[in-house]
Amino acid sequence: MYNVLLVDDERIILNGISSFVDWAGVGTVLAGTARNGLEGIEFIRRERPDIVISDIRMPGMDGLGLVREAVGLDSRIRFIMLSGFSQFDYARQAMQYGVKHYLIKPCNEELIGQALREIVAELEEERRRERFVERIQNGLERVLPHAKEQFLQELVTNKRYGQSDWEQFRSWCPIPYEGGATQLLVLQVEGQWEHEHLFALSNIAEELLDQAVLLGTTLGERALLLIQWTDGLDELSALLERIRATFRSFYRLEATMSLSGEGEAWEARGMYREALGRLRHRTDRGEGAIVMPGYSLGGARRPSRIVRQVLEIVQRHIADPELSLQAVAGEMLYMNADYLGKLFRKETGHKFSDYVTQVRMEQAKRIIAASDDIRIFELAEQLGYGDNPQYFSKVFKKYTGQTPSHFKQ
Repeated sequence: MYNVLLVDDERIILNGISSFVDWAGVGTVLAGTARNGLEGIEFIRRERPDIVISDIRMPGMDGLGLVREAVGLDSRIRFIMLSGFSQFDYARQAMQYGVKHYLIKPCNEELIGQALREIVAELEEERRRERFVERIQNGLERVLPHAKEQFLQELVTNKRYGQSDWEQFRSWCPIPYEGGATQLLVLQVEGQWEHEHLFALSNIAEELLDQAVLLGTTLGERALLLIQWTDGLDELSALLERIRATFRSFYRLEATMSLSGEGEAWEARGMYREALGRLRHRTDRGEGAIVMPGYSLGGARRPSRIVRQVLEIVQRHIADPELSLQAVAGEMLYMNADYLGKLFRKETGHKFSDYVTQVRMEQAKRIIAASDDIRIFELAEQLGYGDNPQYFSKVFKKYTGQTPSHFKQ
């Protein structure tokens, strides 16, 4: 049943309509009456009726003012306006507020009943649509987590998945991503463990990384998180250590995490291969570690703040042809280049120039794996080789053993 408010300043009309309309027969209940627009608005504020039947001309606040105020309170209210013949044009002003039903006084039971039936039918249809949308939303809420997991699995394992697939998926699945660099975090549990332990590790990581997580899934014996981290590497490495410590405190098991370098979200396959490669070649197997681009954090090892700054600078400026140890030391960190070079090599095991080449080549592998039509000169520009694609190809072949075109195949 839908609640109706009747508003008219003429008591005879108010009592007459109240008594002769078969309210229940048309699916309604007369919830209240009012003698003018002001009384009507007070009732609407308190009771929120579904339907208002109102005269046009009334003292204090007329019917048009009532409609205007009521729509401001609740835009879903339906109206039936009662008008003398001479005020019918005046009533049309209410059309801008969605009023569809106008009855000329004196009006009989049949006319009011027909208008009410039409409005009730509209309200029933609206309720059906709302219930349908609610069912769809509830269904999506149930399937979306699985769909997101499945999509990330395809993104990291299917070489045909690329930018167009990512954009299409985002068009119907809400992902808090507005473009920019992402990274893939690969997690695994050390020692003897059950599937529940991997699930718990992934949950802890998702909870602590919070809004940085775009997608998550499991693949075999590992969990994967596609993240977009906007703070520095220093903060991220500290948070990853916190994830390890939290997991260890609950389950007395060690966890290892490998973080890829940065790339576009649709380059997840290349990022996965990079992070997995580092994970497989680390030396501290079984102990648990945090393996980040360029270095590994074991139980007690952690690069100095200066080296972490260098690693972050390399990630940010990888497309700059002028990126060099001298530029980083002298123009960004204001320190001696020889000292910085020795410190960097001591803590990472790499010469600075070799590390920059490694980052560029790993990014090149990711981009080539994710793109069907990338041109060599475009890749060279993106990765700091300027207008020298020939030199880029030479370095790529030396690093991978293949030319860029053969690597794609």
